[in-house]
Amino acid sequence: MATKKITINNTSYPIKFGYGAIRILGIYLKQASYDETVKEVNRMLEILATAEKEGKQIPFDISDGLGYVVKAGLEFANPDAEDFDVDELCQAYLLDLEILKTTFEAFMDAMPKPKAPVEPVGKRKAQAKPRVKKK
Repeated sequence: MATKKITINNTSYPIKFGYGAIRILGIYLKQASYDETVKEVNRMLEILATAEKEGKQIPFDISDGLGYVVKAGLEFANPDAEDFDVDELCQAYLLDLEILKTTFEAFMDAMPKPKAPVEPVGKRKAQAKPRVKKK
């Protein structure tokens, strides 16, 4: 879980994600589980990508959600820091989209990586060459 840094109001803050940040984010987004929270973030990313592709601004229906993603990552990395205001975070990322880029890089870095598929043991045995006894 690598920690990245973002700058808000001329102050640099560490930001990172992990189970704790996803749990915090789930509370903010009113999602009942880890999977539902990650699905909601993916939904927001799809809307964001579409808006960017069409040259439009970030839609209001996801702007607070994006702010909460930033807030959860900041709170997880800075548990003793001030309370980050969502409106200020939204204003900050609208002025500097690098904040969202860095936030989502940290988010994606923290996601579990799929393991390489393992061939079932039974299949390996079936493909093994039979031993031939020499006489």
